[in-house]
Amino acid sequence: MRYEFDCGPRRLLAAALVAGLTVAAGCSEPAPLPGPKPTPVSGSVVYQGRPAVGFRVALHPAQPWEGAQFAPSATTDAEGKFQVHSYRENDGAPPGEYVVTFTWPQEVRSGDPDDAPRIVDRLRGKFSDPRRSEFSATVENGENMLDPFVLK
Repeated sequence: MRYEFDCGPRRLLAAALVAGLTVAAGCSEPAPLPGPKPTPVSGSVVYQGRPAVGFRVALHPAQPWEGAQFAPSATTDAEGKFQVHSYRENDGAPPGEYVVTFTWPQEVRSGDPDDAPRIVDRLRGKFSDPRRSEFSATVENGENMLDPFVLK
């Protein structure tokens, strides 16, 4: 069996046009952000004199901003370090004043393999209420390296 393909000038032009439109569609402008533009924010957490591993850090805006309201957040790594994200991984937080809270999540299983694990805060809410938090941060345009947060 023998196959023949007609690759005349019209078909080549059509194929090139389709390929060009496909590439152009992939290079369109990104969707607008639902809130203010973030700037890079990183820092570290120390708990009882040691790097706080697996802690959840949340930055609660002191003043509402235009657009979607949310608390930029991060999870600390094996060295207690974190990089905040708002919309995408490690994109930071919008400039402004923040109240900072902390939780130390842990999965607790019921023993029933069909049950989803519950998430509990090993710190029992001690640092999770933004109305009672003693921690704050200021985020400015540009790179932000926050002073270490020391939890006792």
